[in-house]
Order: sequence, then C-alpha cells, then structure tokens
Amino acid sequence: MPTDTIAPQEPVVAWPPRFGAGSPAAGLPWRLPDSSAGPSGLAADQAVVGDLHVRAASVVGAGHRCEPPATPRQDAYRLAQDRDGRYLVIAVADGLGASSRSELGAQVATGQAVAVIRRHLDAGRHPDEIVVTDLYLRIASSLVQSAEQRGLTPDDVRTTLTVAVVDTRPRPDGLRTLWLSRLGDCAAWYRISNGWEAMIGAAKSSFDGNTLSEFLPHYPEAVVQKTFTIGRGAVFAVMTDGVSDALAEVNGFGQWLRDRWAEPPQLTSFVLDVDFDAPGQQDDRTAVVVWTGRESDDQ
Repeated sequence: MPTDTIAPQEPVVAWPPRFGAGSPAAGLPWRLPDSSAGPSGLAADQAVVGDLHVRAASVVGAGHRCEPPATPRQDAYRLAQDRDGRYLVIAVADGLGASSRSELGAQVATGQAVAVIRRHLDAGRHPDEIVVTDLYLRIASSLVQSAEQRGLTPDDVRTTLTVAVVDTRPRPDGLRTLWLSRLGDCAAWYRISNGWEAMIGAAKSSFDGNTLSEFLPHYPEAVVQKTFTIGRGAVFAVMTDGVSDALAEVNGFGQWLRDRWAEPPQLTSFVLDVDFDAPGQQDDRTAVVVWTGRESDDQ
C-alpha cells in the first residue's frame, strides 16, 4: 500500500546578521585560495558530552575570501573527549596573517594540543596536573617539525592558541572545574547579565591591536594558565579575535550575542551568528561555545 506523501516545509532563507552599514567585502563572492591543501572556508560541529552542549564554527573572514586569490582560513579549532567521556577538550588557534602558512600552524597546534591532553587524561591524571609550559613546548616542537618537513621556517607557521578542559559531570553541589590556558590573542569569555566577561585574555586595547609579541612556536614559555569553578546553567566561549574584538568595537554586539546564545541554537543558526557582518570586521571568525546542564536536566 502506498503511504501518504508529506510535503516538506519550505526552507527559510537566512542571512548572517548585519550591524550598521556592514562591510562591503561581506557582500562580494567567495573566492578560492591558490593552494588545494588548505582547510575549507567553513567548519562547524555540535555535540552533547555528559551534560554539556557544544556548538563550534569557524568561518573565513570576508576580507580573506573576496579578493582573488583568496587567503585560506587561518583559524582552527579542535574538539575531543577523553576515553571515558569525563572531560571535554577544546583547542582554538588563530594563525598570524603575516606568516605564509599560518593556516598550517593553527591546524597543527590545535591537533597536537588535543592529542597531548587526551593522553594525559586517559592515563588517569586530572587537568590541574597538566604542566602547561611542557604542553606548549611540545606543541611548539610539533610546529617546528611540521614546518621543516615542508621546507618552511618556524616564522611561516606562527599561531596563537587557547585550550580549555572542562568536566562533563557536575559535582553533587552542581559545580565543575574549567581549566584554561592561553598564548596570544584568542580569549575565553563567560556569559553574564549584560554581555560577556573575559576569563582569560581580553579584547585588544593597544593602538595597533593586530601586533602580537607572543605566539607559537617562538614563545611557549609565555603561556598563561587559569582554573575556574563554574556552576549549572553557565555559558562560556573560546573565541578568536575575529569574534571577540567585535564585543568592544561593534555597538550592541555583545548584548545581542548574549541573548542569541542564551540556549544552544541550531547549528546552522550558530554558523550565521559567527559569520556576522559589521563595519571593519573582516577577519576570520571562530567560536566554540559550551552550555552546562541545568538542575532541571537531572530530573
């Protein structure tokens, strides 16, 4: 017997949110880089790990994709969990635009960070036992080795890196530990009542905000580490400066993003949020956002 045909709903045509007059580059066609070995212009993921909900997106910036030949996406992120699913591991990197293969540096840095930390956790050790300088030294060594294998120099693969490790299971009191480390200008932010508060790193405030003095593989000893205790219903984000700079530079963006990310959105909606259009905001954008479970989720 034939079954009744159910007509699909008409798809809704959606566009990235626009602030003010937007950026002229955002309306131009996307171009492809010369190299076929670079990362895709867009990467996105969603997951549930324990009581954590995760959304992640990385989009090549309008300024990098509109002029032929385009520049590969120089941001990268990596998500992972340990063997027992006890911890979520996040790594976010932003390759330096002045480096010829910064996209490679960002990819190697995030991959190596997650691999080393996962081995640490799988051996039964806690995040607070990570020797952060040793971790970043190993990542720096991997960057140098990857560059040499391709006939490149360490300057060709310079990148920033921020790493987060969060417990996927709250304690009986509802609290959990969030371990963060940072080198460069990627930052971690906590959702508060009127916007976002920097947990590690902050929006740039110097006259030339795009000038960095510390980055991998040259300055692994400059890494900064912090540990936080967060509760139920918390929201935190690890972002590259393509998103976090707009918190200070685009009027209303921080509050708008706070409201948009009060709850985990559909992944396609999250991608459009990250690909927002605003004057002067043309860099690559990456955001990994985590929502912790609420007390009602356990009932």
